Amino acid sequence: MPIQEFDFKTGKVVSYEPRKAIVVDEDDTTRDTLQYTLKRRMVNVVAKLKNSNGLLELLERNPVDVLFLQTRSPEMDELRQIRQACPGLKVVVMSDALTRESVDQAVSLGVAGFLAKPFKAETVLSLVERLK
Repeated sequence: MPIQEFDFKTGKVVSYEPRKAIVVDEDDTTRDTLQYTLKRRMVNVVAKLKNSNGLLELLERNPVDVLFLQTRSPEMDELRQIRQACPGLKVVVMSDALTRESVDQAVSLGVAGFLAKPFKAETVLSLVERLK
């Protein structure tokens, strides 16, 4: 359902579709907090997953604009598979163990951003604004 807003710069009403996201994180609180925070920027979380089992199938059935994916260095193969299956998807990697090597690997795979855990709502909101 389109959202309409008044653009004060142009003086016109603009319509746009809200963006859709999937959040994959083992922590219930992180998933819920991200959903609440993203809603503030008109990003609808269409699925919250504890792990990535079935994620590729879900992405095929339910295309989204952004994927927030908790990952660890050994799981970069998973990120490769996601990038191959959904090359235009914006992927944000979330981790409490970001290393220079894992960041470099993820950058080489074309991720759109990183969230070092724990993160603040302001950091998420700023990142979402840059992803437009």
